[in-house]
Amino acid sequence: MRARFFLVCTALCILMASFAPGVQAASGSTKGEVVTYHLGDAFLADIDPSFSPDVASAENGDTLALTGTGSFNVSSKSVSGGGTFTHKNASGTVLASGTWTATRLSSFHGYGCGGNGFPDNFCGGRAEMLIHLSLGPDATLHIDCLIGSPPKGAFEGVTVAVHGVRNFNKPTSGATLFTI
Repeated sequence: MRARFFLVCTALCILMASFAPGVQAASGSTKGEVVTYHLGDAFLADIDPSFSPDVASAENGDTLALTGTGSFNVSSKSVSGGGTFTHKNASGTVLASGTWTATRLSSFHGYGCGGNGFPDNFCGGRAEMLIHLSLGPDATLHIDCLIGSPPKGAFEGVTVAVHGVRNFNKPTSGATLFTI
């Protein structure tokens, strides 16, 4: 899955970069930059339909599927954006669905930008943000993208801890991306 993502992304990124002559190369650093995040959104689905949605699973077999996009500022820790979610039990029955809104960036650790055929503005890293679910609870969302030099044990995808409800702590499918 990871190799397929890199191959498809690389081809699309080279094509996209050739049509963006006004875009300046990024330095590889995201400090002080506005970063756009993508998780299983239409941009990623257009690259490969298997990149959407991003799915995380809980120990009991429940899954949480998310799509979304937005941006954050690393220095000010401001965040905007959101998307949709669907919570299913282990047998696939929908238990809840709705929207989510990003409310606060807790942290971001960049893994670097570009390299391996990716444009300089495609970056990897791990973001932690607080989100609000339209059905009431808040949650902690981790978004992890493996572009750059991720640490050992890093994963591609998302995990979500819904406060007081359930911890979807195993990334199952989908893809993520940070751009600057």
